[in-house]
Amino acid sequence: MDTSKPQSFIDLPLELLIEVARYLQPLDLMQASRASKSFRSLFMRRSAALVWETTFRNVEGLPPCPEGVCEPRYAALLFIEECSICAQPAPRDMDPGVLVRLCSECLEKERMDIVNVKHRDLVFASYVYPDTTMFLDGWCLYRDVKDVETTYEALIAAGDEEATTRWVNKRRQLVTDWNRKAKLLQVWIRNRFTARFFEHLRLKEARQAQIKSRLIALGWRRADFRQSKNWPQAEWDSLVYNPEPLDDHTWERILPSILEHIKKNRDQRLQNEAFRRKKVRMGEIKKWLEAVQNKLSPLVLATRKPNNTEEVPMEQSCEPLLNQLFPMIEVVETWPEYMTLVETDLPTKSFRVEFRRKRGQLTRLIADWRRDAEAAALEILPKDTLPVSSHSIQFNLATIAGDDTRPFDYLPVDTRRLLRADATFSNTNNWAFGFYPDIFCSWTETTKLEYDYDASKIAKALLRVLGCPEASYPEMKTFNDKFVCGRCDKLLYTWPLIVQHFYDEGLKWQRYSQILSARVEVNKSFAYLFTHDVDAINPQPLVRIVEAPTPPGPCFLLEWCKICDEIESDDIQFSGTHEQILNHLRDVHLIENPADGLHYTLSITHRLSLINA
Repeated sequence: MDTSKPQSFIDLPLELLIEVARYLQPLDLMQASRASKSFRSLFMRRSAALVWETTFRNVEGLPPCPEGVCEPRYAALLFIEECSICAQPAPRDMDPGVLVRLCSECLEKERMDIVNVKHRDLVFASYVYPDTTMFLDGWCLYRDVKDVETTYEALIAAGDEEATTRWVNKRRQLVTDWNRKAKLLQVWIRNRFTARFFEHLRLKEARQAQIKSRLIALGWRRADFRQSKNWPQAEWDSLVYNPEPLDDHTWERILPSILEHIKKNRDQRLQNEAFRRKKVRMGEIKKWLEAVQNKLSPLVLATRKPNNTEEVPMEQSCEPLLNQLFPMIEVVETWPEYMTLVETDLPTKSFRVEFRRKRGQLTRLIADWRRDAEAAALEILPKDTLPVSSHSIQFNLATIAGDDTRPFDYLPVDTRRLLRADATFSNTNNWAFGFYPDIFCSWTETTKLEYDYDASKIAKALLRVLGCPEASYPEMKTFNDKFVCGRCDKLLYTWPLIVQHFYDEGLKWQRYSQILSARVEVNKSFAYLFTHDVDAINPQPLVRIVEAPTPPGPCFLLEWCKICDEIESDDIQFSGTHEQILNHLRDVHLIENPADGLHYTLSITHRLSLINA
């Protein structure tokens, strides 16, 4: 036989072609039929149906070719990624409901919602949704609908009811039979998709494993395979995690790109490892600093004095009020010795050896810092500041000297000068003020600390009202949050916060002054008094100490000051309970008999809530 001529193959008996087909897949036969006109003529003739059916049996679980569909078309629908209408690439699977494989463009043109079809039981419908557009009642092909309607209308126009009924019944039965077969085909397509998915996954995993093995043989570490943020995941997957077989030619082609990626991974890994080691070093130093601070005895501690109605057990422990001056971690982080320990990238074991060796040096630095910070505080403290003594009525104040507890007055004179309750300091870097030693824990040589005369003036005025002008800061700390402003709200404050409250009210008044002066020029009778002026004479005390907080009252509605509202400034507004609004109008605006609706009303928030309700 002359194998150089296709005619020799074409002349083979059908039985031999069927025997050959036992070793072929439908896709093989489909590709052969497209190889030449002769092969196309051979395999597309009706007598070749048995050849196609033989190849179909080689595909496990494939349902037989449906009635009304030729075998080559069935094979093309299942195995050729080509649009049934325009022959353009169509990677999605065929739809067994409508027996087509469509590209995106043809799908958009041809798809029609089944609920809009008049004779929906006569058209093939699909209930598979290929994209996010949901046709919950199914969809069909526009051309199929058009053919059915054209045939139906032609039969109706001919007036032959019997022929029309016969055609409708036959068409309906055809659709019903196919819907039953389509379910079997849909199961096969779904199973094939699942099998392909896991096969692709297996091939990807195998290729990735081969690449990693080759990289390890080149001296790289498995940790370098972890994804770096500096390289897109999609690019790595295209090189490594794809189903294409890995041969030597492919390996040589992709190796430069993979090495570029691996190097970035390694750099990122080394950077991350160095960062983690640094975090460990910082954590261990911080933990050691906390342990050193916790071992220090308190600067001031207190025990409650017994009264006539109670006895305090002798074994009662003292309550620490103030800790010794100790640098915050942010301060220590500025020291060169600390930075050397942290920034020198040593293995953790080597770092611990070096850290133990330098603990003595760090301890001396802490002592030097404490001495310098106290000297800085004394330098800005007014020279005429007198030391305080323990005058607490409720507590005995003490300090620790060695292993002994000593009276508060045992503290050095300069320390007791700094511990006055009216000695206030400001950090001009962040405009915060406070008391010694608290505010000095963040002190460095570059910190701009000043003695705050304005806050000190407020503290002196409050202490005079409380009857203890020479009180110490530790003594005022024993009251905790029992200070209440006598000029406004009923909130409870600690000593630093009650001083801060009056300080903030003073700053607020400075902002108000320019706005209020313009208001007074327009209305001479307008009054707005500064109720938190510590120099003003007022029957109400500046501050009070409450032993027990006032229990919260029932639910209330906030009311709004209409006098403040008329100033038309977002800064100057006041709202509060009925009692607070009346006190505000009397004390601030000098209105003896405030009238509802004229001087105050429900707050805007509650008005809106009532309107919405």
